[in-house]
Amino acid sequence: MKSQEKNIYLDNNATTLPDPRVIEVMSRYLKEGGGNPSSIHAWGRAAKAALNQARRTIADYLKVKPAEIFFTSSGTEGANMLLRGLMNQKGHILTSSAEHACVFATVQAMEQEGFSATFLSPGLLGAVTPEAVQEAMRPDTRLISLMAVNNETGVKTDIVAIAEIAKERRISFLVDGVAWLGKEPLTIPEGVSAMFFSGHKLHCPPGIGFAYVRSTMTLKPLLIGGSEQESGKRGGTENLLGIVGLEEAVRLLHTELPAAAARMQKLRDRLEEGLLGELDGVQVNGSGPRIANTSNLSFDKIEGETLLTQLDLKGIAASHGSACASGALEPSRVLRNMGLAADVAASSIRFSLSRMTTEEEIDRCIEITVQLVRKM
Repeated sequence: MKSQEKNIYLDNNATTLPDPRVIEVMSRYLKEGGGNPSSIHAWGRAAKAALNQARRTIADYLKVKPAEIFFTSSGTEGANMLLRGLMNQKGHILTSSAEHACVFATVQAMEQEGFSATFLSPGLLGAVTPEAVQEAMRPDTRLISLMAVNNETGVKTDIVAIAEIAKERRISFLVDGVAWLGKEPLTIPEGVSAMFFSGHKLHCPPGIGFAYVRSTMTLKPLLIGGSEQESGKRGGTENLLGIVGLEEAVRLLHTELPAAAARMQKLRDRLEEGLLGELDGVQVNGSGPRIANTSNLSFDKIEGETLLTQLDLKGIAASHGSACASGALEPSRVLRNMGLAADVAASSIRFSLSRMTTEEEIDRCIEITVQLVRKM
């Protein structure tokens, strides 16, 4: 690994670097020790109290009930838990071809099990429109599953309008909130039935996530275990170390946002203006409104994998798209399903910022990227 002074980390949609304050809380918990929240002795009661406090903290931030928050190991587990738990009988699922693999692949697997699904195209906008959702409804549609923010392009879905449709039609609406939480202030619309989130996307170490399930919903558990664990919704001893870290990461959002969102958007715009101003043939992928921290750019006649390698050699971390598919030789599925040509998708790079990104890092990234593209 290169020296810290030379490294510029712009792959925060893959994972964020842990906030030192989160690490401090987790280290303190490790030193103090902790019991199993299901045990009735003093250590167990202390662990249960910490678990309940974390649940209250996260619920308070989202303005929901503590009983509606369930801890998981990741966003992927949350997606599987909610897709399968909400679809506890056969029916039609309405989703998009731009979803993260944890939703896209799970729905495909469910199709093989007898469920039916429609994968709507996001088009060049980069997100499914409420009108498209309305038109694709079927009498047997039982679930709409869409991401609030696309992790590759940063384009936002109008979940407020789609939640209204779901509410009117009395259809469950599952929202992938992974790329939203921690980037901009978040309010859950009334028509949303459930959401899932991942801790390592908001400056917490990997291995912890959580789901929100509206109290009116019936959820069949994916993991069967102790009836006392997560109110019987998710079996397995809770990862309390990860949970206290997640609690602190969410607690910090009270003070960090919305100021951090404004800073990230300013820096994201500075990056794009610098690259578009200095280079020909650069375009932003996704014309819809975007989250503050994400820029997906295509560089005409440039091989994206080669550019990524050259950026890495210069100490800049960026990506081709989703970390779950970045090792694939094929161009991004999301960009191709938006309608971009294969060569455009193959020439695309995602830069994703965090609240720790600095102006100096952005200016250095512009300088190095311009030099590399001109040379290539």
